[in-house]
Amino acid sequence: KFRMWAIHNADLGGATLEDAAVEFAAKHPPVRFANTRIKLYGDSSGHAESHKTRLTDYEALERYLHSLGYRNIEICALHYNPLETLSVDALDRWFLKDEHRHCRRCTNYQRSLMGTRWKEGERKIEKKAGEKITHWLDAEKYLAFALSEEQHRPISFNA
Repeated sequence: KFRMWAIHNADLGGATLEDAAVEFAAKHPPVRFANTRIKLYGDSSGHAESHKTRLTDYEALERYLHSLGYRNIEICALHYNPLETLSVDALDRWFLKDEHRHCRRCTNYQRSLMGTRWKEGERKIEKKAGEKITHWLDAEKYLAFALSEEQHRPISFNA
């Protein structure tokens, strides 16, 4: 049975991609995980080009991780953002089918799951200015949706 585990969540308060890479390396030391496949998922904005650099955020994160010693990195984020209801439904399906679990140490993720709400009378996540409670759930719902899309894509056989 397929099961997705959240074993760590961002919790050191970093604000940059470099901070994210360093936190990842602290939790998954390159000396042990250098050859492990790392797949980068998230929202489509990470594919956007910047006027500050020629790299997209995903390409920059891939480069930072590579510089820390990881050798098997793949950018898997979709190039479009699904409807919010569809991505939340994909995550809900994981929980309903007992296909998703998280470790106790994922306290930010737990708080995000418990504290994220729909806007009154709408199926749109309420995001209050300056509040980060939805960030961890947002990250996981993009992953859940992208993986559900991969499972339903037709297989192509190239000769």
